[in-house]
Amino acid sequence: AGVMVLLSKGLIPKDLSWNGTKKMMGNVDNFLKQLINFDKNNTPEEACAYIEQHLMSKESFNPERMRSKSQAAAGMCAWVINIVKYFRMYQDVRPKRLRMEEADQRLQNANDSMAAVRDRLIELDD
Repeated sequence: AGVMVLLSKGLIPKDLSWNGTKKMMGNVDNFLKQLINFDKNNTPEEACAYIEQHLMSKESFNPERMRSKSQAAAGMCAWVINIVKYFRMYQDVRPKRLRMEEADQRLQNANDSMAAVRDRLIELDD
């Protein structure tokens, strides 16, 4: 269910049953491409909130317990948990990264201005 929620682009699917999951995974190649190409930096907030409230809050939603049922289920469970955790950390880091990029740009502009002033001073000395 967690994979379905993440891949639904913020719209929580109505059918989160095993049958719904099997239907989504019906085309294995397409399903794997979706997992591989998942944009973890733009995970829908709604999907993360839903997973945290309805899945991660359950004791049974962990890779070790899933492994007793299926290796694939354990892997998908771990993937879902890690995507949500990554996205929560990314939400904290992203604004800091943007501020750093802005500061780097201001520094570059200041360095460019200083180089222009130095060049002008050299011209005046000649």
